[in-house]
Amino acid sequence: MPGEGAAVTVPRMAYDAAQERLVLVTGCQALTPSTLDYSCQSLPENEVWSWTSLDGWVELTLSDWEFDGNPSPRWHFGMTYDPVRRGVVLAGGCGATCL
Repeated sequence: MPGEGAAVTVPRMAYDAAQERLVLVTGCQALTPSTLDYSCQSLPENEVWSWTSLDGWVELTLSDWEFDGNPSPRWHFGMTYDPVRRGVVLAGGCGATCL
């Protein structure tokens, strides 16, 4: 569950109203816990977690709707709930390059 591993910097969180859960996407692994300065000083992480009051924290697998491997690890991305798709969407950000 989040908090058991290394500290991360620039994560994002959104509320999924259709599933009634919080969704957390990690950003980058912080080199030290004091490195929370909104920059990515290591490779981006690729962890997704959900939280509900019933289940607590559960690690999720990202949906790969383009069948190109999966959403690449990234940081400085945007994330929000889309009521039309009835799910959380993630867009943009930086990985090997900034999108």
